[in-house]
Amino acid sequence: MRRQTFTFDLLTPLLSGGARPAAQAEIRGPAIRGQLRWWFRVLGGFRSMAATPLAAQEQQIFGSARPGERRPSVLRIQLDAAGSSSLSSRAAIGADDLQGLAGADAEYLFFTLRQNRRAGFGLADGPVQFRMDLIWTGEDRLWEDILALAAVFGQWGALGYRSRRTLGALAMAGNPPSLASALARFRTPDMVVARQLPARDRADAVRKLARWLKGWRHHGRSQDVVAGRCGPGFPWVRQDHDAGLRLHGGPVFRAALGLPIHQRYTQGQLADWTWQAGRTQAEQGRFASPVILRPYRSASGQWAGLILFIDAQRWPAGRKAHLQGRPVPVSLELYDAMKRDESLRPAL
Repeated sequence: MRRQTFTFDLLTPLLSGGARPAAQAEIRGPAIRGQLRWWFRVLGGFRSMAATPLAAQEQQIFGSARPGERRPSVLRIQLDAAGSSSLSSRAAIGADDLQGLAGADAEYLFFTLRQNRRAGFGLADGPVQFRMDLIWTGEDRLWEDILALAAVFGQWGALGYRSRRTLGALAMAGNPPSLASALARFRTPDMVVARQLPARDRADAVRKLARWLKGWRHHGRSQDVVAGRCGPGFPWVRQDHDAGLRLHGGPVFRAALGLPIHQRYTQGQLADWTWQAGRTQAEQGRFASPVILRPYRSASGQWAGLILFIDAQRWPAGRKAHLQGRPVPVSLELYDAMKRDESLRPAL
């Protein structure tokens, strides 16, 4: 058996239901193991196991609950609060509390919390620190690969609700392992494209990420459109706006950045339009955005707004979105243009 202890700092508030979502938020081992599994899939599994199919690799490491294929995980997680921190909280956190992250700019990232000002229970950021014991009972030859997986999660990972939009961001305390060396142990590290916006501090990082995303996917008010005060994504977003009004039958673009999308129009009378991932109730669900925003703190204390393009989970070719039940083709032009944004710097 191998065992390694890592210490993490919580960089932004964590909204998490935990085992008792109606009572408190928690940082839990199963949630972290789920994130490790997600990164393992995104990065294509370990290079040292390239001859083994990804699904078989995953079962070998994380176990399986499928009937007839049940096997326990050989990777376990044990958590412990560090110092005066706590792994659980009964404090309610909502949109009002998150305004302190980056002022009015943060509102764009947390728009889903507007109707319910007290969204749920959460852990505040700042002094929250916890230790994770990574326990490995599998083959010794894979131990360095497992440590690499922990290094990726610890430097690029997050936990909880709206974690793709800056909440629940983590940083490894002390001197973290080399991220470049860790990524080299995976089969397809190029399926994650990392870019960054330099920042002065945490608030500046969140603010820049919010403004960047809004510039690419927000249509804007009529007076802003007339005055030309629109972001770089406006040519694509304008076509999406017109598609909702059935002014053209061509492809749409923002669907590739996550679904569902709710749009409101005023043309003669107020109309609400909903973009869904599927036509039927069973198919609708969510399409998680492949564009992930993280405030990032380096080992030297420098901050940046990290943008991760998860190419491994981008919109599938040929799949259609459904606008009020009407199938429409989806283009990756906007997504690809965001990756080419010259204002972004390489993150590695």
